[in-house]
Amino acid sequence: RCAVAWIAAMSLPAFGSDQPCPQTSSLEAIFGSSGPLLGGAVQRRRHNPLQDSTAEPVPDIGAGTGYFSFPIADRVPAGRVLAVDIQKEMLDIIEARKADGAAANVETVLGTETDPRLPAGQVDLVLIVDAYHEFSCPREVMEAIIAALADGGRVVLVEYRGEDPDIG
Repeated sequence: RCAVAWIAAMSLPAFGSDQPCPQTSSLEAIFGSSGPLLGGAVQRRRHNPLQDSTAEPVPDIGAGTGYFSFPIADRVPAGRVLAVDIQKEMLDIIEARKADGAAANVETVLGTETDPRLPAGQVDLVLIVDAYHEFSCPREVMEAIIAALADGGRVVLVEYRGEDPDIG
């Protein structure tokens, strides 16, 4: 029903190996250029997953202040980005940025610890950048995300740091 792409953005070994996961996607594929975002340290890929997502919402889960939401919005001017966060204060910052002239096609969504509140069956691409490790209820959140995916929908999960082996 869906594909999950894991990204080792800081050139960390993927799951204890030197080889990247065969389904690894890249931020360059999402944004067109990784230079200002990651110093070019991502795998190159020809297909841009946002090309197929312009009619559907593109959720940015754990959006924070909109660091990724606004660049995505620029890439889908006819679409909309759902900036999802569980902290209203973060969403207020995004709304202030919009009021100051940032992309109007970014919509804020106040999620919960168990539900990102996405439209069921309507999402082609979900982006989670450096937020998954913060989830209090990762199973419930991912079940809700999977329910939001359209047929063939994808989840791009980016974590910058390796996991701490002392935390289990």
